[in-house]
Amino acid sequence: MYPSTICSYISIWAVREQNRLWHELSGCRQAKLFLHELDYSRARFALNLPRKDLRILVGLLTGLVDLNRHLHIMGLRQDSVCPLCQEEEDTTALFIAQCSAIMFFHPEEHSQRLHSFIRDVKQHPLVSPHKVCQSF
Repeated sequence: MYPSTICSYISIWAVREQNRLWHELSGCRQAKLFLHELDYSRARFALNLPRKDLRILVGLLTGLVDLNRHLHIMGLRQDSVCPLCQEEEDTTALFIAQCSAIMFFHPEEHSQRLHSFIRDVKQHPLVSPHKVCQSF
């Protein structure tokens, strides 16, 4: 058996093992919504981002951004409800894809608001995601 074949088998086994451990992990609820399994192309993409962009990406993937759920857990907000729709817990997944108040926007307008939020976070690291939706 060639050494390259052995290395290939080890690599395949390692990826399967990492994915198995990721799925069995009891925590990381928010990140698991976005990251289903190990993906080297996404990892390379993230690691090639400028530091500010990587910080935003990690915050969005982990839910550790200025959304009410995270602020409520930290004891900085009274409740964790979305201030826009007042229906669900204010999480990254809700803000990006599920909030009924945001869904009334045309898709292009929603995309522009998301880009505006990312631009504002780069300039002012403590900006709230709901600043994007001040037009309500």
